[in-house]
Amino acid sequence: AGTGMMLSCYLFHVETNLEQSPGYQPSCDLTERISSSKVAISPSSHLWRGIQNSLLGIGYYFVLIGLALSFELSPDSYWILIVTSGLELFGVIVSIYLLYLSLNVLRIVCPVCLALHVINFSLLWLSLYITQMQRAFLEYDESFLEAMAHGVKSTHGD
Repeated sequence: AGTGMMLSCYLFHVETNLEQSPGYQPSCDLTERISSSKVAISPSSHLWRGIQNSLLGIGYYFVLIGLALSFELSPDSYWILIVTSGLELFGVIVSIYLLYLSLNVLRIVCPVCLALHVINFSLLWLSLYITQMQRAFLEYDESFLEAMAHGVKSTHGD
């Protein structure tokens, strides 16, 4: 999520420089068809209420980092994993939509955007894996405690 936040900050930097300096040429522009600046100046870069997608991405990754820290402080909170997985699923759906816009509507490949899409897919996979492992651990822990409770009761009844 930290890498996603840094790339979103870079994309915001590119968008801001393109607005302020018309001659600005970002390093992520490789050719006419492989260009982050063309995506950054397109109408697709402001999909929700006129807010730049890069700013929404910064907020998105900030929330994911906050959820990860919350889980680190309270690892028994299974609901944090469920919320995180749901948020990351939403992020993947948005990534698929933005990827469709970039490749099929704009016909431009944005290298920074592609990296963000890969990050989103990876985060979802990692989150689902951790959620599954935590669920298995909690089920094991619950059955272990139950077995211990029954074992203790039978020894005190003699």
